[in-house]
Amino acid sequence: MFRSAGQTALILAIGLGLVVVVCGFPYVFLLLAFAGGMIFWPWGALAVPIGAMLTVTGLVIGTWLAARKFGSFTLRQKGRLVAGLLIASLALFVYCATRPIDGTWTSLAPSGPSPDGRRDLSAAWATAEGRLLVYNGGAVESVSDLWSYRPATNTWEQLSQNGPQPSGRHDQSVVWDGVDGELLLFGGAVGGGGGLREFDDMWAFQLASGQWTQVAPNGGVPAARFAHTAVWDAADSQMLMFGGFSRERGMLNDLWSYRPATNTWEQLIPVGELPEPRRFQSAIWDPADGQMLVFGGVGFNGPYNDLWSYRPATNAWVLLHPGGSMPEARVSPGAVWDGARDRMLIFGGCCVPMDSLTADQPRSDLWSYEPANDLWSELRTSGTPAADYANSAVWDPDDGQMLVFSASLFKGLWSYRPSAPPRQAS
Repeated sequence: MFRSAGQTALILAIGLGLVVVVCGFPYVFLLLAFAGGMIFWPWGALAVPIGAMLTVTGLVIGTWLAARKFGSFTLRQKGRLVAGLLIASLALFVYCATRPIDGTWTSLAPSGPSPDGRRDLSAAWATAEGRLLVYNGGAVESVSDLWSYRPATNTWEQLSQNGPQPSGRHDQSVVWDGVDGELLLFGGAVGGGGGLREFDDMWAFQLASGQWTQVAPNGGVPAARFAHTAVWDAADSQMLMFGGFSRERGMLNDLWSYRPATNTWEQLIPVGELPEPRRFQSAIWDPADGQMLVFGGVGFNGPYNDLWSYRPATNAWVLLHPGGSMPEARVSPGAVWDGARDRMLIFGGCCVPMDSLTADQPRSDLWSYEPANDLWSELRTSGTPAADYANSAVWDPDDGQMLVFSASLFKGLWSYRPSAPPRQAS
């Protein structure tokens, strides 16, 4: 929940107006200092040093300019200067102090063993079961385990897997098929460098029986890939899969639909402009508007911060141009759909391609995109977890929280609970 543009403008106008009235003329250094702090200070803890630096710089440079122009200050001018500074500081303090907190992060401490330290996990929320499912694939084929977290009991449980099961892999996609009550897994890769091998297989896991079944779709299948995204379109009972990387074909931007009812893949050919080929993007399904939203990722031109919408009803991609400040370009952020407030939430991610691990710049910021207002907003939260990427995020509709699990950087399970009230049912 952010202060509106009108409220921000009013506070700015009052503060600057009082400075001008009291000082008798527009001190350049006051305007620079005030504007620097006002713009940057409210935008989270990481921006405070930037705001402070600009404020001090504005004071130093502005005072020097004013001293050159006006010479030595008289006692009256010094009094006006002090009064102006106090007014500007008070207005800035009021602005920062009254800006509401948008929610709270809590580090959960589940009982029992938990998934170990591997990244590039995949997660889905099992709606009817009320629990988080994490496929904890690894970099070797011998590691392929499945975990369940129940918020009601705050416990992890490693699930038994009967019969044949997927080989170990990383950067696969999973979705929860609410119609058949099963977890669908597609693709992924094993190894790295010259030994990298991608998969094009699909598996279904039934919670009730603990049974994996390798799906043999009718007709053609997508090319083997990893670092793609998939969402479950509940309206049409289909999985939508987009992009990724194939060693043979490189970056991908193809779009596929898988329908369990007919056990068929179909390559969709959307009309209009297409997103640039990419991998390590994030995607969610927006049931309110019947669209898949795809954010970020990395392509031929580096990381992206663009936002795309795909609507099955029109079979068209649309590049969105939201208002507000935009998230920095990044790869592998966690993303969920907050159905209680009709918005997309993205957490963390990395601001450079992950091929160069020494140059990674993981993030800990949380952003909201509201399709109804076509607006990005950075959320101001308390108790923020450490910077992270390649995490697994789901929305828990039962408890109204975002669950983020990582086995790479902050290594743990966190809950984000928004402070904004849910939307009123129409």
